[in-house]
Amino acid sequence: MSSTNLSTCRRRRRHQQHPKRQRLIGHQQQRSDNRINADLQQQLAACHHALTHELPAPLRAIHNLTTLLDEQLAAADATPQQRQLYQALRSRSEQLDQLLADLRHYLAPLPLNSWYPAVNSGALLTEIVTCCQFAQRYPHHRLVVQSMPTLPLPQEAVRELLHQLLDNAFKFSQQAAAPRVVVRGWQQQRHFYCLIQDNGIGFDPQHQSQLGIPFRRLVAQHPFPGSGIGLARCQRLLQALNGELEASVNATYGTYFRFKLPL
Repeated sequence: MSSTNLSTCRRRRRHQQHPKRQRLIGHQQQRSDNRINADLQQQLAACHHALTHELPAPLRAIHNLTTLLDEQLAAADATPQQRQLYQALRSRSEQLDQLLADLRHYLAPLPLNSWYPAVNSGALLTEIVTCCQFAQRYPHHRLVVQSMPTLPLPQEAVRELLHQLLDNAFKFSQQAAAPRVVVRGWQQQRHFYCLIQDNGIGFDPQHQSQLGIPFRRLVAQHPFPGSGIGLARCQRLLQALNGELEASVNATYGTYFRFKLPL
């Protein structure tokens, strides 16, 4: 065989083997990613266990101490400075309690294994609105459900996403003259999309890059409680399901959050 023919055969074999090498590399990378993800989930589970079973005990001790101090200060006719120090201690204790509760919520196991072949997302939405008593808590709001399909979905994951995003929409629009929340879901190609829109206070687009970061809020100054951990939980859940979360705001349409899940 001539050197030219030999060189051609070698190039042809390399060309034929290239897709196999690519598939092999892809499988190795997938296995590596799976191992990393499993290790990360174990670490998160360990952190959640510590927050749930180990840290509450010293926190209860701090609460008991503040109660004891309160009783002693009341009996001893405390000075204004002593009362101020006590109030500062109690306030920090309550903040720590809320911080641990938020971390427990963020690190709680994700509802990933809840796929059902036909989930009625409209009925799921109605169940959430009823159970969370949105109509009673926000009697002046108008909820508009434009469409919600029945699709194969991770039911408990969608339930958690809808609950959190609806709660935000109702909460941040309650100061509007005519508060309104719109929900719409649809299928596009091999994805489920859901849009939650409100006419509330909105947020500064400069803070949009902070979406989904724990303890970062899109709205810095407002009278509503919260730490931003709910959106961070949504982001973590969607990332685990290969989904996406995005937010936008403008003067005409208000604020909307849209999430996407693969089917």
